[in-house]
Amino acid sequence: MKKISLLILFLIAFQITRSQDWQWINPKPGGCSLNAVFFANETTGYMVGDDGLIYKTSNGGVTLTPQISNTSKSLYAVQFLNTDNGFAVGKNGTILKTTNGGTEWDVLNSGITSTLHSVFFTSQNTGFSVGDLAKVLKTTNGGISWIEVNIVGDFADYYSVFFANQNTGYIAGSGGQVYKSTDGGVWINEKEENTLVIYPNPATDNLEIVTNRNTGVGRIVISDINGRGLINQAFRGCKTNLNISGLAPGMYFINFRNATTVSTKKIIKE
Repeated sequence: MKKISLLILFLIAFQITRSQDWQWINPKPGGCSLNAVFFANETTGYMVGDDGLIYKTSNGGVTLTPQISNTSKSLYAVQFLNTDNGFAVGKNGTILKTTNGGTEWDVLNSGITSTLHSVFFTSQNTGFSVGDLAKVLKTTNGGISWIEVNIVGDFADYYSVFFANQNTGYIAGSGGQVYKSTDGGVWINEKEENTLVIYPNPATDNLEIVTNRNTGVGRIVISDINGRGLINQAFRGCKTNLNISGLAPGMYFINFRNATTVSTKKIIKE
C-alpha cells in the first residue's frame, strides 16, 4: 500500500511539473473563444475569435492588445501577408482587411451570408476564402471585390483553403471532400471515389474502419476464404469499430456496401 501511495504522489508531481511548461499569458481565460492565430513573423501575431474579437501581440505573445474590428460577428480565420496587410473572415460572410497592422480594420463586401472558415492570399491582390454551403470566393484586387467560384454539384461545408504556390491550391471540407486547383480557378475533386481504410492490419481484437466520405447507412460483412459471412454490422458516417476477437487466426475479407459503393479488403487476424 505504501508503494502504491508513493507511486500516486509521484504521478501527481510529474503531472504538475509537466503542466508548468504552459502558462497563461494575457488575457486570462474569459468569456469569448479565440478561434484562429497567425504570426507575420517571430514577434508579431494576431488572434481572432467570437463577437469580432481581435488581439495583436508585438512581443511574441507576452502581451496581447485588443483591436477595434468594427464588427460583432465571430471571426474564424486570419492571415497576414506582412506585418501591415492582413485579412480576417467569419460569420455571415464577414471579411475584414487592415493595411496598417490592425490599427484600423475595414469591413469588406463579400456578397454572401454564409459563414467563412478560412482565408488565404497568394499575393497582395489575389486571395481566396471558403465556407459553408460550398462557398468559394476569389478576389484579384486585394479584397475590394469578390467573385463566387462555383463547384458544381457539391453542397459540403468548406473549412480550409491553402495554396502551395500561385496556382496550386487545396480546399478541405465536410464529408472528406478535397478539391485541388492548378490554375487558381477550376477546382477538381481529388477524392471522388470512396476510399476504405482498415487498421490495424494484421489485427488481434479490434479493427477501425474509416472512409473518406460520409457514407450514410451501409453494411460491413466479414467473410472467411470460403465466402461464409461471419460478422455483419451496420456502418454509419465515416468511421466504425469492429470486434474480431471471436475469429480464429487467419485471412478474412471485409466487404463494405452502401447505396453507391461496393469495396472489398483483405485482413489478417492474428
